[in-house]
Amino acid sequence: MSLDQITEELIARQSPEAQAIIRLLLAQIAELKAEIARLKKTPQNSSLPPSTQHPHAKPAPRRPKSKKKRGGQPGHPKHERPLLSTWNEGFVASGAALLCLGDRRINVPVRDLAALDVANLGAEIVFPQRR
Repeated sequence: MSLDQITEELIARQSPEAQAIIRLLLAQIAELKAEIARLKKTPQNSSLPPSTQHPHAKPAPRRPKSKKKRGGQPGHPKHERPLLSTWNEGFVASGAALLCLGDRRINVPVRDLAALDVANLGAEIVFPQRR
């Protein structure tokens, strides 16, 4: 039985308490149908102006959100890029060398290398390669 088949004479055959309940439920059904119709209206499917919809609104996600966390999952092999050297070759000016003293790296002009006693300092000289 559909709502269209419920007529006043069918309701009148019921007890007064049942009539009140039926009329109350029919009114609530009508309210909910009107609310659904109002909520489904968008500028794409109605005569609403486009300005009523937010221009950058994100569409609803098509699939439910996964319970997994982002990134590598337990048991998955790790992938990582090799580390770059601690100094940037592009930073060393032309005509300069890199003087390495343990963890410290210093840009030194090539003309000043002769004045430094590199061997006694225990330093290493690195000349950057041009690509």
